[in-house]
Amino acid sequence: MKESDTWNPPARLPIYEAIANDLRAVLAKRELNTKIESEPILAKRYQVSVPTLRNATLILEREGILARRQGSGTYIVGRGGPSVPGIPSSTNPFVCLALHNKFLQYPLTCSFHLRMAYELQQQLLENGINVRLFLEDYDSPAGYARVVEMMDAGQISCLVAMASTPACLLADAAKRHVPAYRNTTENNTLQVPSYLDYKQFSSMALEEIHRQGGQRVAMLAWWETGGAVDRRHFLSSVQALGLQTRDSWLIGDLDPKETSSGWAAFREFWTSSSEHPDSLIIADEALLPGALQAMADLGLKPQQDIRIVSHGNSPDLLPIVSRDVTRIWYALEDFVSANLRAIKTQLAGASLGSPVQIKPTLEPLSSTAKAPAASAHKPTINVKR
Repeated sequence: MKESDTWNPPARLPIYEAIANDLRAVLAKRELNTKIESEPILAKRYQVSVPTLRNATLILEREGILARRQGSGTYIVGRGGPSVPGIPSSTNPFVCLALHNKFLQYPLTCSFHLRMAYELQQQLLENGINVRLFLEDYDSPAGYARVVEMMDAGQISCLVAMASTPACLLADAAKRHVPAYRNTTENNTLQVPSYLDYKQFSSMALEEIHRQGGQRVAMLAWWETGGAVDRRHFLSSVQALGLQTRDSWLIGDLDPKETSSGWAAFREFWTSSSEHPDSLIIADEALLPGALQAMADLGLKPQQDIRIVSHGNSPDLLPIVSRDVTRIWYALEDFVSANLRAIKTQLAGASLGSPVQIKPTLEPLSSTAKAPAASAHKPTINVKR
């Protein structure tokens, strides 16, 4: 990569910064979208370790000069040079995936959003689209201003607001004629590439409980039970299937930042009455670990004492989920595909069109799972409002 056989880095700079400076000068003479040598080859030429060489190329990635394309290599995608103080620039504008760091407060589910953002980033790179992921505090003036300044500098070709990024950032993008959209929503009333319908989730969960022979159903949800899960739809579905529930068994408006919420909510409805449900719907996977712990504390076992149908997307939670819990999940690949199509549409100057509904997938119980024993006393429990 260097022009001569000998190369003497400046003593005043860390070696990786000196390599980055040398690479920057050499790459400026090459054409955009051409592939550079592999890291082991470059490391040998600069007589450094691969990790040291990688630190140098990471600097050029942050400046928008290089971009990695999974399974292909590293390519020259820009020329660099700061047009805004402290903010890297590029002659090749990039798609900005704006991820609010507020979602890190949700320790049991944030990995899903991180994996989705990473997979989308890799898909864009493989399609030859320059992209950067920005994890910022968009509630702070500094974090918000950083992205706005990049839009003003003409660096952002499309803005994707992901995971709690504020709507006002989209408004600022619209003022600057930067194509922008929100990643997804829980309904189809916004201009988004995809949406979830939790009525479908609750209907699927209730139908599965009915199929398993359940009769009395409870529910735990992050959302207020009159909100995203849609309380009215839930209750009408319960009646249509001939199931039973109680108001005290529908626990909602739980705090997603409190990992003990599932534990407290399960104990609340189980100990509040001598009459217990035989089935439980958990409308967010982050409630599941706490609910399972509460059951263990009370000497209960999933499927043997109470059926559980739970939302579950994050593989991080799978080790604690037994085969006796029915999972309903949304495929990460569906979110990524919908966003990839939307970004390509936006870059082509077209509108998003109708959003795609992300449909849930039910993972049935193992055939060896045992159903809860029939109760000798089956009280009549009507839906109470």
